[in-house]
Amino acid sequence: MTASVAAGPQPQTPNPTPAAKPRSGCLGVLTSTLVLMLMCGGLFYGALKLDDYLASRDELADKPGVPVPSPTTSPTPDAIGGYVFNGIDGLREVLENRVIRTAGVPIPVESSCDTEDLAPEFTCTVSYQKEIVTYQVTVEPATGWREWEATTDSVVSTRAGIFAAVWRTHGGEYGTNVRCDKGIPEIIRVKPGTELSQRCYFTPTRKHPQFGDDKHLTTKVVSIVIGDGFIGVGADEAE
Repeated sequence: MTASVAAGPQPQTPNPTPAAKPRSGCLGVLTSTLVLMLMCGGLFYGALKLDDYLASRDELADKPGVPVPSPTTSPTPDAIGGYVFNGIDGLREVLENRVIRTAGVPIPVESSCDTEDLAPEFTCTVSYQKEIVTYQVTVEPATGWREWEATTDSVVSTRAGIFAAVWRTHGGEYGTNVRCDKGIPEIIRVKPGTELSQRCYFTPTRKHPQFGDDKHLTTKVVSIVIGDGFIGVGADEAE
C-alpha cells in the first residue's frame, strides 16, 4: 500500500497594482492651459525677435555710390517773393533768386525783361552760366503787382547743387555715408517738377530730425525733385 503525500501550501499571486488614473478636474485644466500659454508665448516672442531682426537688416548699407562731400560753396539765399516789388527791377530780383536756388550754387547771374513798365504780359530772362531761363510773366489788370505769375518751361539743375542740398539736409551731424547714384549730370535743363531717376543714400544719426528716433538707423533713400526755385531731397525707407 502506497502512502499518500500531503500537498504543500500553494504560492499566492499578488494582486496587480491598479493603473494610475488620468488627471482630472481643475488641476488638469490648469496644467493644460499653462502648457498652451507657454507654447503661445514662445511663438509670440520668436515672432517679435524675427520682426526685430528683419527691421534691423540694412540691405543698402553696402550699396555703392558717388560720395557726397561737404559743400565748399555758400548756401543758396532764402526764397524771396511776395507782391511788393520795386517795379521791373524787383521782379528781376525774384526771378534771379529762383534760378540760383534751383541750380543750388550761388553765382552772379544776369537778367532782363522786354518791358520797362508794368504790362499785362511780358517776358524776362535769367542767365546762369551759359544757360538762359525764360519766364513768361502775366499780371492781372488793375491789380498792380498784387496778382501776377511767372512761369518757365525749363530750369537749370547742377550736380554740385544737388550734392550740396543732399549733404546740408542729410549729411554732417544728421547722417553718414552720404552718396548718390552715378549719372547725375554736371548741368542739365529739366522741366520744373522733374524727379530724377538717380537716388541718393545716407545712414541717419540720432540728430536727424526725421529719422533720429527710429529704433534701427538703417540706410535711407533720397529722391531728387527739381522745381522752380528749389531742390527737393525728401528721404524715405528703402523699398
